[in-house]
Formats: sequence, C-alpha cells, structure tokens
Amino acid sequence: MVRHHERPGKHMRITVEFIGFPDMVQAVGQKRAELDVKAVSVKHLIDELIHRYGEQARKSFYGRDGCDPNVHIVLNREKYISLDQHETAINEGDLVTFMLVVAGG
Repeated sequence: MVRHHERPGKHMRITVEFIGFPDMVQAVGQKRAELDVKAVSVKHLIDELIHRYGEQARKSFYGRDGCDPNVHIVLNREKYISLDQHETAINEGDLVTFMLVVAGG
C-alpha cells in the first residue's frame, strides 16, 4: 500500500545542475550535486527538490500561476524539457540541468 507522503519510483542516483539559478545554488549548497532520489519523472524530481529544500525551492520553481516559465530544463545536455513535458522519465545516472533564464531591458 502506498502512503500519500511517499514519492513514486525507485531510488536512483542522478546529477542536478543549476545555471543562473542562485536561489537553488544557495539552497543545495553547490551548483552541481549528485543526489539519491526517488523519482520517475522531471516533475517528481522537482517535487523531491522542494521536499528536501523547502520554501526557497518551491518559490524557485513555481510562481503564483504555476511553474515558472523562466526555469528551463535540459536532460543529459541533449533534450529540452518544456513546461508540458514535465512527465518525461528520468533514469539512473541522468544529468538534469535547471537554468533560470531572465531577460530584461
């Protein structure tokens, strides 16, 4: 029986990287980290990061209208993950890069 507070998936080791994302670097303590996570998708990984790093992480990924469109995600330096692709599967050994892209003028 699955409890509501348990995260789906199996434990795996992945690498997360934060580029131009100072709040998450501060929360995690480094720009790049290997993490043991229990996640099956990019969305579950984001949920896991929020669970681990709290309100600062939640505010980094979500605005008042949902996922922040300024947060760009790339899987294994090859595949761009758009907002409607957060169910994309992640696997043991993957590199998930989160980039905060902000334009101004």
